[in-house]
Amino acid sequence: DAWQERTQQFLISRASSIPSDGGDNGSALKSWTDGGENTPPLKRLYLLLDSRLSDPTLLDLSVMGWCDDYAIPYTVVLTKVDGSSRAHCVKLTNQLCMRYHSLYL
Repeated sequence: DAWQERTQQFLISRASSIPSDGGDNGSALKSWTDGGENTPPLKRLYLLLDSRLSDPTLLDLSVMGWCDDYAIPYTVVLTKVDGSSRAHCVKLTNQLCMRYHSLYL
């Protein structure tokens, strides 16, 4: 649970952090690699989901929720599709898409 909290804090901090020096990308990148406070915001998060599981895990859904709440763009990538049937991958993809459908009802 502490790991989940640290992960959420990291995502939130990267969603809202904007380099304050207004300089070129080189200075922002340098401060980021040096562990400075001027970290660049996330451009996209790639969330890897194991396609062999019957449903997305609660952690997967939580991370997607955090990204939605803080407007962090993300892409879901199904992994290990060679170990799953095509029908199962389609079912899983539909489940993830219907998650959004229910938000707008």
